[in-house]
Amino acid sequence: MGFAKVFIVEAGLPRGSLRMILSCLLVAFLIFLAAYARRSQHFRKIDVVTFVVSWLMEAGIVILLFNIGARSLLLALLVSPLLIFYSTLCLLEQRYTRLMQRPLDAGIWRFARREPRNAWVLIRDNLGFAGAASWVVIFVSIILALHATGSPWAESWQWFVWLGVLSLAFTVWILRQRSEQWSPLVTIARAVFAPPESLGQFLKYQPLEIPKRQSITRRSLSTSEPSCNFLIFLTESLATQPLAATRESATRDFHRFLARHRERLVSFPHALTASTASDVSYPCTLTGLSPESTHEQFHRQPLLWDYAKAAGYTTHFYSAQSLSWGGFEQFFLQGSTLDTSCYRESLQAPLANDLGMDDRELLRYILYAIHREQWRAPFFTVINFNMLHSPCLVDHEDSRFDLSTAHGRYCNALGIFDLCVVEILDRFEENGVLDNTCVVFVSDHGESFDGKLRTDDFTLDTLRVPFQILLPEKLREKRLALLANQQNVVSNLDLCPTLLSLLNFSSGELNRLGIELTGCNLFQPIPDQRELVMSNVCQLREWPQRPFALTHDHRVLIRRTLPPRYELYDLSNSSPCDLWPTINEAERTQWHAAVSHHPLLLDILAAEEKK
Repeated sequence: MGFAKVFIVEAGLPRGSLRMILSCLLVAFLIFLAAYARRSQHFRKIDVVTFVVSWLMEAGIVILLFNIGARSLLLALLVSPLLIFYSTLCLLEQRYTRLMQRPLDAGIWRFARREPRNAWVLIRDNLGFAGAASWVVIFVSIILALHATGSPWAESWQWFVWLGVLSLAFTVWILRQRSEQWSPLVTIARAVFAPPESLGQFLKYQPLEIPKRQSITRRSLSTSEPSCNFLIFLTESLATQPLAATRESATRDFHRFLARHRERLVSFPHALTASTASDVSYPCTLTGLSPESTHEQFHRQPLLWDYAKAAGYTTHFYSAQSLSWGGFEQFFLQGSTLDTSCYRESLQAPLANDLGMDDRELLRYILYAIHREQWRAPFFTVINFNMLHSPCLVDHEDSRFDLSTAHGRYCNALGIFDLCVVEILDRFEENGVLDNTCVVFVSDHGESFDGKLRTDDFTLDTLRVPFQILLPEKLREKRLALLANQQNVVSNLDLCPTLLSLLNFSSGELNRLGIELTGCNLFQPIPDQRELVMSNVCQLREWPQRPFALTHDHRVLIRRTLPPRYELYDLSNSSPCDLWPTINEAERTQWHAAVSHHPLLLDILAAEEKK
């Protein structure tokens, strides 16, 4: 390949012919790409094509520079801005892919349009422009070499400029040989063809904004004494399977803690999330509303800590995430009843993992608050760790896992999760506070490592979440009620009504306040005909791909999008497999009828048919 380039350069081509060839290649590529973009919003399938085309363009640029460089320095200088721009794209994409463990795609450009401030923060703090130093090193090295040999060309500034252009050209060439299928042309194509939201979608799907929540005063509540303290670990991207698989490695101390307190613990093995999109799942979890709820309902419904504050608790929220993302800061904190809110922006902490800070830094703030007894009893505290969000916060001193793979990075980050959670729980044990504290472990969604984004498609791994409740000893009878529901399919939607029961809210009081909850109180029997709807698309959010899932009894129907198809799983099976191909037409008709009872799912299907 390199020999072919040299041969063509030495042979030389007429400038007009070369320009015509390059122009035809570029036009043909853009026509092909535009036609393909009409059928697909995903460009990974044509990465190989764009790789070949971009290689030809780069080879053409090198040939062009050598040919015109021998004839006219002015033409070379005119071409250099194009080469500088293209080389910068090469370097930035390579650095982004290495740091973020994923290529630039249409979703990234949508994120930049929706969240320009956070997109700039990511570029500034994560990507940087250090990659551009590669061609500078080459440029300076050649100049120093020329000075060392006393070449008369070294006295000419034009020669320095020409060397800089050639250095950029060879840098692009070297990067191409070292890469596999990444290409800046894919980046450009995704930027151009990432379809913006239509006006209809913009009007229908409204992002999180300043809420007008239902106020809860102590006069409206019963005067029961608080039952216990509450400590909720609401962890980003905590998946069930890796958490269990690392019980003897990364999460050994966490599982040892659970084993020591197994008489107080209830785990729900069939827990599912309401959504695999965080900006849908978090509002659902903290309000007890399903994705089928309206924009107005989400912004009127009190959050978990609002109920706790009305019940006489001190309330605290600690998050390693950037709450400026997705409108979380105004949705969660505007007019909040929280006594303490601590997150990345409030701490002015640097980015360490995606838009999150280093969770170990947040841990230090939490331990300091515990030491200074800032959590006055009774307290209600929610801790939101971010270390498991892709590309994961890693500990480079932990050599047990392969950090070159997404799964290895995730398992490494589980070690940081283990450290942070166990450190807090150990401190509570030492202080004697744990005996009177209800501890909950739950996640916003699961995670998978099949190369597909969890927002683009649903799998059991992304839908399943850990859900564990550790009750104080004095609530042993209530633990028996939880055990009665242990083998049922539950959801992180159930967190809110379950904890409201422990906060001494009765259903009558909630009705008088006009509060309706979609989730179930797990201290009460779950209705036999309960159906759970899971979707990333709702009145809070729109996505280009629209998978959904629906449960009935122990079965979950998943409508996947890549490619479109239905899958059916029985969660009571320890190793569930797809049952959809094996069921008869009558059963399929029953499932389609169940889907038709949910307007949100009908809207999704109608939108998919139009697309």
